Amino acid sequence: MKTTSDAIPPLTAPPCSPVSIAREYGSGGPHLEFQPHGYQFPIVLPVITHGSRDAANAWTWNGSTEKPTLKPSIKTTHLDGTVSHVWLTDGMCRHLSDSTDGLAGQTLPLLCLANTAAHMPRKENHG
Repeated sequence: MKTTSDAIPPLTAPPCSPVSIAREYGSGGPHLEFQPHGYQFPIVLPVITHGSRDAANAWTWNGSTEKPTLKPSIKTTHLDGTVSHVWLTDGMCRHLSDSTDGLAGQTLPLLCLANTAAHMPRKENHG
């Protein structure tokens, strides 16, 4: 007979993160993967933590995976033609008024990345 101390602990899902960092992706350099509300798939953006964002053709990033901040804004036209335009500040996405995805005016946290390998590349615009 098993005692309580011999019992197998229940399985729990591994913790997930709102951000994943890929050190080398596509053209090289660090890339940040995250998923705002309104996005069917996570997005991957080139980031820098210092230097000229224009010279690097990348977003500036505060270096935080818990509460990331990116500059400039992120504007995406989805495959169905809807537009998502967000500011990512301290891990919260502020959906701007020109968003046509139904989230304009809302501020929401990033979604949890359950599978960081599943992403669909898309064109992002510096806002």
